[in-house]
Amino acid sequence: MKKILVISEMTSDQKEELKKLAPQYAITREINSEDAAVEIVYGYNEDFEEAFKEGFEGVRWIQFPFAGVNQLPLALFKESGVLLTNGSGIHAGSMTEIIFGHILSYTRNFKELILNQENNFLYYTDWSFDLTGKKFLIIGMGKIGSAVGKVAQAFGMKVIGVNRSGRDVAHAEKIYPIERLSEILPEADIVLNLLPLTDETIHFSDEKLFNEMKKGVIFINMGRGGSVVTDDLVDALHSDQVAFAGLDVFEEEPLPADHPLWDMEQVTISPHIGGVVENYDELLFAILRDKIQACQQDKELPVNLVDLEKGDLFA
Repeated sequence: MKKILVISEMTSDQKEELKKLAPQYAITREINSEDAAVEIVYGYNEDFEEAFKEGFEGVRWIQFPFAGVNQLPLALFKESGVLLTNGSGIHAGSMTEIIFGHILSYTRNFKELILNQENNFLYYTDWSFDLTGKKFLIIGMGKIGSAVGKVAQAFGMKVIGVNRSGRDVAHAEKIYPIERLSEILPEADIVLNLLPLTDETIHFSDEKLFNEMKKGVIFINMGRGGSVVTDDLVDALHSDQVAFAGLDVFEEEPLPADHPLWDMEQVTISPHIGGVVENYDELLFAILRDKIQACQQDKELPVNLVDLEKGDLFA
């Protein structure tokens, strides 16, 4: 009997639903490289990866629980004829909330207000940075960018997106291909980096790019730390080219305790928590459910199929 290897967390109700969806499969949690009956893998860890390199000759589909896949042995999966799907889109809500947490900490002075509250001190200021009417540029516009754009539009902002091809994505007034980025950077009041880390995007945001931005821009990085040259960002903050930075990812993680970013008032830092989702297991299982149903009907896997030659794709 064919098997589904379950590595990710699964409730008893989900397990029963899976049995009904795929009655021809047995469910196992044992990672055994010699078990050629395992055809589907739900989840991923280091133990499975090592075992896959040694065996698991029957595996045909792996449902990876996260979005980024470049750290996986993609060439081996391709050689073995394995389909890989990821968890892209699960984090859209949580990332959107954290992004706007960073933005509002600056535009509505929440960082300063919290610090003042700790000292039993109230300080009134009539300074504000109103979001209504501002231009919000999203670099790496895709599923998460669409979710962010929807909220930005609710704040009354004009959303502009950039991706590799210039393909349309919901909740953006206009999408540009990446080669036209320099044309629109000077217009943006807020720049959000959502780029994956690829050969194309490593150190993408550097001194040149920051200098092309509008003076006093807000810069948010929720993509990959390696896509930003941190020293160049620090310089841009010191010169006020970048008025504020909200950062969830860094070139070096954790950020060293003596790094200058910690002491900059115009920076808020979160510890790579964009992927923290309250009901993650439920959302991941929903992806599995859709794909199992597609397989039962001899349809192609409906979403999140990874191109094993390209990996994380800056679409």
